[in-house]
Amino acid sequence: MKNTDAQQNMQNMSQALSQQQKPQSQSEGKQALSKLRQMIGEMQSQQNAMKQGSDNQMKEAMRRALEDANYLSQNQEKMMEQAAAMDPRSVVMRDMAQAQQDLAASCDGLKATVAELGKKSPFVAAELSGLLNNATTQMQGATGMFDQKNGFAAMNNQRDAMVSLNQAATRLMESLDQQSNCNKGGSCDKNMSKLESMCNKQGQLNEQTQKQCNNPQNAGPDGKEQQMREGLQRLAGEQGTIRKSMEELEKEFGGSRQVMGRLSDIANEMRKVEEDLASGQAGEETLQRQLKVYSRMLEASRSLQRKDFTDERKSTSASTRTVFVPQGLPIDMMNDRTPIEDRLREFLGKDYPPQYEEQIKAYFRALLKTETPAQDPATAPLSPNR
Repeated sequence: MKNTDAQQNMQNMSQALSQQQKPQSQSEGKQALSKLRQMIGEMQSQQNAMKQGSDNQMKEAMRRALEDANYLSQNQEKMMEQAAAMDPRSVVMRDMAQAQQDLAASCDGLKATVAELGKKSPFVAAELSGLLNNATTQMQGATGMFDQKNGFAAMNNQRDAMVSLNQAATRLMESLDQQSNCNKGGSCDKNMSKLESMCNKQGQLNEQTQKQCNNPQNAGPDGKEQQMREGLQRLAGEQGTIRKSMEELEKEFGGSRQVMGRLSDIANEMRKVEEDLASGQAGEETLQRQLKVYSRMLEASRSLQRKDFTDERKSTSASTRTVFVPQGLPIDMMNDRTPIEDRLREFLGKDYPPQYEEQIKAYFRALLKTETPAQDPATAPLSPNR
């Protein structure tokens, strides 16, 4: 505001109007309007940049949680394979117990991260915490079995932990997809407005119910009790209207089980309030239930918060990106008689991402199997570089 002199134009316009100088007042008014519109445009750009940054941070946090779930599942699988190949009487069982305990601690950390994500995004289901809690419990059970040198029982716990982690990874992937779709626009803003409107109506209804219940005149004779009953029944009708709107909003979120679950729980609580009011016997318990409904509506509204200054479309210019086209394979590649193990060392020595290492090894194991079918490469001794 300090960087624009629109206020000066407004003052000039005011003076021109007081002097009945219509053309000058119109000119000053147009200048003030133009400057204010420019300022609003700049504020809007800053708002959009902040919102985009917040959206990206949320998606990045969800991606990291998904990567952590996959990492824990892969490590649990490796430990299970090690346990299967181990002598049950081996002293290494104690080392396995320690490694399993460390993995359980990491799973606990992921559970805390998911709990925080659930406070910021409606698409992170409460089911996730249950899955991760079960995974941690199973890992702790495996730790105890390793301490007792019961490898078979430990493997059962490990297998159950891995199943829960895989299910959690699937749910996180769904949550990330729904969060990305919401960030692109869609019906999130429209549904947000509907939920805000219902919050306001619920707040007003709560106040009316409290006044009706706390009015001492309604407890007196001369039909006052009947008037209170009729007043509560009228409020029951209003609560029913809000509940039906909530159920309709729940249907619009048909692609998100997480949001649907939250809204469904709120609608069920509203139904109980509605029944209390319709009976004409509402009391402190009903008021507390209404307050809980309102609190949960506000929480859902904050998690869906995606308000903009305006709904106007904005055009963006296309950006030019350099596309890297890899070179073709050498013609004499298939004629190269270099031993396959030497090729493997060559490829693993290059700067490939770590996650591709296992795929490269699997590919060369398949080549080795083709070259020497008499020997199973999975059981063949590996050189240090393999």
